[in-house]
Amino acid sequence: MSVGRLPPAWPVRRVPAELERRYLDEGWWSDETLGAMVARQLASHPESPVAIWSRSRPWQGSYAEIDREARKLVALLRDRGIEPGEAVAFQLPNWREALVSFAGLALGGYVLVPIVHIYGRKEVPFILEQSSAAAYVSPNAYGNVDYGEIVEAGAPDSLRLHVIVAEDSESIRRLAQKVLEGAGYRVTLARDGEEAVRLHSLMADETDLVVLDVVMPKLNGRDAFEAIRRRSPEVGVLFVTGYGTEALSPAFLAEHEVEVVHKPWNAATFLGAVGRALAVRNAAH
Repeated sequence: MSVGRLPPAWPVRRVPAELERRYLDEGWWSDETLGAMVARQLASHPESPVAIWSRSRPWQGSYAEIDREARKLVALLRDRGIEPGEAVAFQLPNWREALVSFAGLALGGYVLVPIVHIYGRKEVPFILEQSSAAAYVSPNAYGNVDYGEIVEAGAPDSLRLHVIVAEDSESIRRLAQKVLEGAGYRVTLARDGEEAVRLHSLMADETDLVVLDVVMPKLNGRDAFEAIRRRSPEVGVLFVTGYGTEALSPAFLAEHEVEVVHKPWNAATFLGAVGRALAVRNAAH
C-alpha cells in the first residue's frame, strides 16, 4: 500500500496574545504537562471508583489500579526502546485498556496518537505514517475490524523491525528477504560482511537485527559482528552457516548471547531464531 505524505511544513496556528494572557490569568493554562496532570489526578483519588461500560469487556475498579497498569505500559515501552517524546498510536474500543493507554502514554511523556476504533485499512496506515508512530497499541481485532491484518499489510517503516541480511549467496539472500518480509520485517540486503558493516553504519539507529553468514568474502561473519557490535553493543545478531562453526566456539556464542542457524534452513526454523535474537536484543535495552 502506498501512503502519500502531506506537505512537510504545516502552518502552526498561533493563539492571539490577548487570549493567551486571559487563559493564563484565569489559571486555565499552566506549565504543567499532560503527564504531570494525569499523575496528580491519579494520586489524588486512588480509591475513586472507575466503571467502564462495555458490552464485551465491562470493568469496575479504581484509579489506583489504572495507575499501576499505566506504569506497567510505560515500563514495557521503555523495555522495547520507545523513548519519551516519540509518538505512540493506540486504537481501542471503550475498554479499560483505552484508559490505561491514555494514562500510561501521558505519564511516559509520549506523544499520544488516538485512533477511532472503527477506522480500517484506509485510515490507520495513513495516520501511522503521518504521525511517524514508533509503536501501535490495539487488540488483535474488534467487531469487523482486524487490526492485526491492517498493520501487517500497511504499517509504515517506523513500525516495522529492521533486519540487515548479509549473505553471499544470492538465492539464499533473496529467500531470507522473502521470508522476513512475509513476516512483516523491513529488510536490507548485503552481499558480504564489508557491505553489512557499511550499511549498518548508515542505519545503526534504525537497525534491530543483523543476520550474518559466517563465511563471506571481504569480511567474514565474525569480523563483521565485532565491527557492528563496537558501534551498537545492543543490536541483535544471528549467524547462519552452511559449514562448521569452528570460528564460533560455544564460549563465544554464550558470551555474546547469539546463536547459529545451519543451512539449509526452513522458514519456521529461521523465523524462530530471528525471534529469539530479537528477544535477547530487547532484554539488553
